[in-house]
Amino acid sequence: MKTDYSELISLEELEDYSGLFTPEELDRLAQNFEEMLSFYEELIPCFVETYVSATNSYDDYLNPKKRAKLANKFQKAEEDLERECLDFFQTEIPNIKRAIKKASLKNLWSSVIDICDSLTTFYNVRTYWKDLEETLQTALNAAKNAKNELAVARIYNNIAHTFRLLGRAEEGIDYGSNSYKIFCSLKDIQGEAESSYTLGYLYRSVGNWEESIKAFEHCLSLFKLFEDFVGEAGALDGLGQVYTKQENIDKAEEVLQKSLKLKEEKVKDPFEISKSLNNLGKVYKTKRKSKKS
Repeated sequence: MKTDYSELISLEELEDYSGLFTPEELDRLAQNFEEMLSFYEELIPCFVETYVSATNSYDDYLNPKKRAKLANKFQKAEEDLERECLDFFQTEIPNIKRAIKKASLKNLWSSVIDICDSLTTFYNVRTYWKDLEETLQTALNAAKNAKNELAVARIYNNIAHTFRLLGRAEEGIDYGSNSYKIFCSLKDIQGEAESSYTLGYLYRSVGNWEESIKAFEHCLSLFKLFEDFVGEAGALDGLGQVYTKQENIDKAEEVLQKSLKLKEEKVKDPFEISKSLNNLGKVYKTKRKSKKS
């Protein structure tokens, strides 16, 4: 995996050494060089595919649901799988980037998108924001070149989410809106729900409560359709946070209690449950303050 032929000498540079060889030897060297270069060109798709496969496999280790199944299959602790994955990406980043570059030069756009998707997860976990933004833009360029509207919509949504984390919500809204429009035009209900969810948090970040509530209520109705309990609970959390900001405390408590119940009965993720409890804690703290005043 670590062999790098990217710095091969050129034919022009080879001619600079012509004084060291006879014309016959120089011809043979040029011929050998051309054969080696041809062989290298044939290896590029294989090199790219190797990293597509490897990054996709390791990316599963960062998905909590998939990681749990893989840990059971391999009889390993989930923490060990996650550590193995992070070590792989950290070590292989130079080669992964090289694979992306080679794939781009060969117009292997689907491979570029696949590898970038896996890197996106890793960069999010490591909070490598500059690398993440660069990778998302590379993926977006590949998706546009491939004329893959579904991939474009998904990447727009990822960029929107990233900009919210970076405190650039206004920019994020533009990407999120584009993502939402494309998903709607493609009649992709799940994508529509996810982009609407992202917009809910983006509008909340800029203090546009009305649009935020509208977005959260819309994605909530869609998440219910295909029984995405994690998405449903997340939308309820978002609504609860907006109602708290509006000081609509009774409404905030109502939706956050629904979220907590859903997480306890369906999601069963301790971290997600703790988020709802934390949000409810803020509501009860506000209630106590209002009673004292």
